[in-house]
Amino acid sequence: MTGASAVVGRLAVQYAHAAGLRVVAVAHEGDEPELRVIGADHVVPRGIPEDIVAKVRAGDPDGVDGVFDGALVGEALLPVLKDGGVFAALAPTGCRSPSGTSASRPYGPCRTPPGSRRACGRWRTGS
Repeated sequence: MTGASAVVGRLAVQYAHAAGLRVVAVAHEGDEPELRVIGADHVVPRGIPEDIVAKVRAGDPDGVDGVFDGALVGEALLPVLKDGGVFAALAPTGCRSPSGTSASRPYGPCRTPPGSRRACGRWRTGS
C-alpha cells in the first residue's frame, strides 16, 4: 500500500487490517510506529520504485495478492504482485492499464473527470 502516511492510505491500512489482510505499508520512515498501531504488519520506507519492490519482495518473496497505489508510483510496482494479483490506484486524471506488461486487462470501465482523484482501475497479472 503506497501513500500509507496520507489520509486515504491510513484509512486503507485500517480497512485492510480489519479485513484480516497482511498489510505492507510504503510510507515516510517517521510514520512507522503509528502505521503499526493502525494495522501495518510491515512498513517499507518510500523511495525509488526499484527499492520499494526489493524491500517488499524481501518480506514477501512470493509476492503480494494486491497493491493499493495511493502515491501514484504506478506500474513499476507490478513486480511485487503474485500471478492473479490485483493492482488498484488513485489517479489524478484518466485511467490506463500498464502497457507492455502482463497486467493489461482492466476490470470494468474507468472514466474520471479531468483533475479528479478517485479509485481508478484494477488489473490482474498473469494469464
